[in-house]
Amino acid sequence: MFIPNQINPVPWWSLSENGFTPSGLPQGGPLPVLTDLAVHIATAYNGLPTASVVNLVPISTGFSISSMLPLNGTSISARSVLPPQSNPVYVNPGQNGLPVASFELSPPGAMNFSPTINNGPQFTVFFVASPSSVASSYLLTGSGVSASPAIISAYGGVAYEWWEAGPRYTFDASASGVNVLAVARDGSAGTDTVDVYFNNTQVVSTVVGAPLLSSSFIQLGFVAGTFAVFDFCEMIVYNKVKTPSEISSINDYLINKWGV
Repeated sequence: MFIPNQINPVPWWSLSENGFTPSGLPQGGPLPVLTDLAVHIATAYNGLPTASVVNLVPISTGFSISSMLPLNGTSISARSVLPPQSNPVYVNPGQNGLPVASFELSPPGAMNFSPTINNGPQFTVFFVASPSSVASSYLLTGSGVSASPAIISAYGGVAYEWWEAGPRYTFDASASGVNVLAVARDGSAGTDTVDVYFNNTQVVSTVVGAPLLSSSFIQLGFVAGTFAVFDFCEMIVYNKVKTPSEISSINDYLINKWGV
């Protein structure tokens, strides 16, 4: 179901889910791993024929709310948080000749997932975005304690961190521009582990002292009154921990597509 916003359209992104992946991408080619794919959100589908767009909403169509029916029967939609729903802004070209969703300072804006993206005891998330220029920002916000799990930015001047309501793991402290972040989180075997990657280099591999109380993601670009200012490109969530070779191939795909 697609619900157009007739008053203040937000022509900015596309979503695909559970097994459909564009095959005609000029940058990066098709998504290399489809097994266990839960959610795929991207700002560019790169001119696929209309007949090929099954669960993908092109960002240029002007929909501010976009939803699809995944295999588990729960639809995922995305919408702007605050009126006039003019933020994030569709910027084309933005990165590597592709459009991006630019979360800007005025007017402030964020995007909700409704319902939340529910992860199980294990998941792998890939996130392509720039750091925030606003201190103490959340790029990807969770539903648990202190809005965890989350990708946070500009806390103490650190560009990107993975946050679990206690532990904080640095992707990169001083990065700028668009980068590819990835986290593999495994709580399925009684011993929780976290593996963190920055532009396809593993920077953290550790055992975590406590399981996540919540593993859901609820929105982009907002927490507790603070709006992030950043460029968003793509987010992919798998409902399993992917193998090192799969993680590497997905990272390479995103790096190539977005010119990182």
